Amino acid sequence: MEIKNITYDSFFINLKELPPKGSEERKKLRERERERCLGGVYVDGVFMSGWLYWHTNFWWLIGDEKDEYGNIIPFEGVATLRDNEWLRAEALEKCRLHPDGLKGYIEVGTRQGGKSSLETSFCAYNATLFKKSQNIVVSGSSDDLGILKLRLDYGLNKIWDGLKKPKLTRDKRSKEVMLGYKSADNEDIIWSHIIVRNIAEGQNTEGPAGVTAKSFIMDEIGKSPFSSALEAAKPAFMSPFGWRAIPILCGTGGAFEAGEDAERIFYYPEANNFLGFTNEETGEVTGFFMPGTFRTDCKYWTNLADYLISEGKIPQAYYPELSKIPIKVSDKVKALEKIKNDRALKALDPDKTEYLKNIMYFPLTPKECFMRETENFFNSNIAREQKERLEEQYPGLRIGMYVELEETLVEGKMTIIHKLAPAHKLPISSFPCKPNENRDAPIVILEHPIPNPPYGLYVGGADPYKHEKLTSNSDSNGALVIFKRAYDALSDKFQDMPVAWLVARPEDKTTWNKNAELLIRYYNAITLCENDELGFIEYMVGKGFGHMMHDTPEWLREIAPTSNTLIRPKGMSSANEKIKEMAMGNLKQFCEEVFNSVEVLGETEKRQIRGVVKILDPMLLEEMIKWNKDGNFDRIIAYSFAITLARKMDALRINPMVQEEQEAPRKPKQQKSMFKPLGKTYQYRDSRTQLQRLLK
Repeated sequence: MEIKNITYDSFFINLKELPPKGSEERKKLRERERERCLGGVYVDGVFMSGWLYWHTNFWWLIGDEKDEYGNIIPFEGVATLRDNEWLRAEALEKCRLHPDGLKGYIEVGTRQGGKSSLETSFCAYNATLFKKSQNIVVSGSSDDLGILKLRLDYGLNKIWDGLKKPKLTRDKRSKEVMLGYKSADNEDIIWSHIIVRNIAEGQNTEGPAGVTAKSFIMDEIGKSPFSSALEAAKPAFMSPFGWRAIPILCGTGGAFEAGEDAERIFYYPEANNFLGFTNEETGEVTGFFMPGTFRTDCKYWTNLADYLISEGKIPQAYYPELSKIPIKVSDKVKALEKIKNDRALKALDPDKTEYLKNIMYFPLTPKECFMRETENFFNSNIAREQKERLEEQYPGLRIGMYVELEETLVEGKMTIIHKLAPAHKLPISSFPCKPNENRDAPIVILEHPIPNPPYGLYVGGADPYKHEKLTSNSDSNGALVIFKRAYDALSDKFQDMPVAWLVARPEDKTTWNKNAELLIRYYNAITLCENDELGFIEYMVGKGFGHMMHDTPEWLREIAPTSNTLIRPKGMSSANEKIKEMAMGNLKQFCEEVFNSVEVLGETEKRQIRGVVKILDPMLLEEMIKWNKDGNFDRIIAYSFAITLARKMDALRINPMVQEEQEAPRKPKQQKSMFKPLGKTYQYRDSRTQLQRLLK
């Protein structure tokens, strides 16, 4: 049907008198408005989508206004046209008319952005206009669903009766709302369904399944895992013409404590059949992001013509009808100034949780939106700053040398050598791992070991993975890090820091074991290994290298005296909370401690340099940013074990490098072996006793 230009005066909200009920004029008005809602309208040649026309003419909201005394009081009325909704309407039209078929829409961003009004309005739009339609609203908690249902009920009750479909379901606790009529003999004539589902924080994955969806709304996607529920619902979108529904996924800043699924789909929209938006500054393609500058308290009234011209959407010209349409537009300069001022004030508060909330509630970038603040053991701010520095300094985050190690005969002696890894073999670059990511990753080396490295110069921390077969939902990897201890404050920069790591999960676990073995031997690194799974320790013992696996330390008895993990001969447990917190505390302290300060031009105080700048593994920083009590953080365990061992050796004042002569400069020198050979195996003595003996 051809869509013609209309005047603003003919918008439904501007009609001062409506034809009487039952009249032919009333019937014609109803059909006209229904067509406008379905097909959209043109005003001065500019298209307004059917949903946006519906939203600003028929959908009621409760907002705020000031009375004559200056009091802020509740106000109810038809939704105001804002730039927020104009941009959303444009995006939804692109989803609907995409040449490859319907695409999904994922949005994250500011609070006060109006996502709830989008969700409820779009659901009601489909339920009201499309006969026999089934419309699904999904959330991870009953509280969020309850709020949506209240707003949905209110809006459904307020729709103009020319379009309104009465509710046949009166029980507010019902999981389904039926719209329709009563026949003459009191039978239900069902027009459409609105189905409400609680996926129970990701536990009820089949909740949305089995429904032929015309619309699909998923609320607060950062609060719970939802990908399994979304996959279960996708067959409900299918029709002979592709998807019949535009799945709408929404999340707000400050509500991404379990936002891994949301973050993955947002950053890889096209891989998940969602519409992608290109960031003009970075070229990055993501879902739709609504920054904090679109907050509701920093908007001003203008007209639609001036707004579209200022945004470069239409050329400069005279638009008589568009000039009549009022729209609330974001004052981005004012909003940015307010956001920065609020952040500066909150930064003075000793409770940094409030400061983080202020950033997350009104984010300026998607990364700020996905921040998590509750129960993060680590300082996510300094980890995030360091990762951003790495992104600036190393294009594509290509840091270090990607290598493979092998043992071969060199001048009659078996020697471990390195070679460059194949070009297709890259470090794991996502956390949690993307399902299709190749996890057969190479070793990353920042600095190769010195010749004949003495015992104690390099130490290792290892967290092997527990299962042979990689399952589709497993995000566990095997992690090993080599840490170089400090030995000379005037020597090279690669000291007191990680210098190599292996984080991988090849299909054959023996491959990981062999690579880890070679890396440990390459650096002659005594390694403190996680011992809740003994497979790698047993592998090393079986190969004759059990002496390189650190004994279960005696000093753990002071930390967890009743732990039954202390009876194991090698390694340290990460399952024991006290031991785990101790080890992670050493990593946290390493990152936060100030080891230098520098003068910066234009600043009145010296800038402090913290240990986190020595962390050059971007994915360890990502794990620290996203840390929570329930996740799987292999790198954090490996690094914390290595640093714990290094700090214990530091406490014993063991310098692995010695001088040949008092006056001569220091040179690397092999220390006396701490192990006594017995045939093809080694007898390993208690590390503390041996180290103390070296002091004499």
